[in-house]
Amino acid sequence: KEETSHEPMELHLKYSGGHFKFNYKPPTEEKADKAPDMVVTLDVELLDLYLGSEFNVSFTRQEVCHQCRGRGAAHKRDVLHCPYCHGSGMRCSIAHQHGEPLGKFWQQLNTTCTKCDGTGHHINSTCAVCG
Repeated sequence: KEETSHEPMELHLKYSGGHFKFNYKPPTEEKADKAPDMVVTLDVELLDLYLGSEFNVSFTRQEVCHQCRGRGAAHKRDVLHCPYCHGSGMRCSIAHQHGEPLGKFWQQLNTTCTKCDGTGHHINSTCAVCG
């Protein structure tokens, strides 16, 4: 009679053919159509709150460039996939180490791409208006 194990790793290795691979890719952030909510702090008297007083508030905000529509590039064709991370925004590096008494092992590290700052794209020519 075959012995049954309830260890998760042993079950996984039994049914996957002995291969174990963990591949994680963070979800891509889609550019929002609107700006995030703004919070304005006001000092008011309690009596003003009870009376329902109204206040005028001034603030500054950024607007999307009318020329490039927020891309930052002179033309749509000037936005290229980053050649270092191939558009993913992440770089993978593998470190091989030989440690006693465990023997040789390797470690895979995923980090944010330093060439595109995790955006996944590179701009060839910047916008003349907002550039």
